[in-house]
Amino acid sequence: MYVLDEATLACKEVYYLGHKPGSVAAPPVMALGHLFIVENSGENSSDLHVLAADANGLSLKPALKPIRLEGRVLVPPVLAAAA
Repeated sequence: MYVLDEATLACKEVYYLGHKPGSVAAPPVMALGHLFIVENSGENSSDLHVLAADANGLSLKPALKPIRLEGRVLVPPVLAAAA
């Protein structure tokens, strides 16, 4: 994963996820200081990677082990507030 500067598009950080080419079909989502990345890891499964970031969105590190999901993810995850 590449973290780019919003204004200049300069690379600020690189994080090696270890995924196969084409297995991340949906863009990552940043929320609450965490980066959520879904990797389509099997024919009918995917893994949700949750990376913790600092206040600047850098210093990425795993927040927990990848979470196995049923099915493949092809659209961006949706952020929703709890009621």
